[in-house]
Amino acid sequence: MEEAINVKRLTANSCPLVFESSGKNRNFLIDFYCLKRNKSDVKIQKEEIDKIYWVKKEKCFELIKNGKTKFPNNYNYEPIFTKMEEIYNKKEEKSITK
Repeated sequence: MEEAINVKRLTANSCPLVFESSGKNRNFLIDFYCLKRNKSDVKIQKEEIDKIYWVKKEKCFELIKNGKTKFPNNYNYEPIFTKMEEIYNKKEEKSITK
């Protein structure tokens, strides 16, 4: 039976992210993953996800590159974009989680 999804990690190392909230710095680590849908009927578990938005990859790249997200501006995202394109174009088939 074909798996419904493939999740692939796009980053080898976590990207540090710091938010300031109420005068305190909040430190986070970001890992980037690509969800490759094989079926159009992904079922959302409402108890786990409040909202979900589907954004075309080109729009996603544009928003990140132009600093329109909360992702750090001083991080090199090009290797992530390249790997995502390879996955999208089926040049990279090795998955981390099925």
